[in-house]
Amino acid sequence: MQEGVRITADSVPVTEMVLKNDHETGPTYPQQGDFNWYIVQRGALWHPPAGREEPRIDELDHIPAYPVSPDYVVAAELKPFEEVRTMVVCSR
Repeated sequence: MQEGVRITADSVPVTEMVLKNDHETGPTYPQQGDFNWYIVQRGALWHPPAGREEPRIDELDHIPAYPVSPDYVVAAELKPFEEVRTMVVCSR
């Protein structure tokens, strides 16, 4: 871990731990400052829309991706909203 970075779980500082996902009993909720996160597990790599099944998806054993490279890093600045906003990302 980078020096000066403080990660906690249940208010206890951690440097290494096993993360439990949202399908396990007692999922892990790490926190760094005001940021919280957790691991989301889903059953399949992809769910096609009804009536648009893709037979080749069964042949997919991973999600193809480019290798990680520092060249892909984009400098950005987080500008939080003044008020909390809620939005639906996916609804079924």
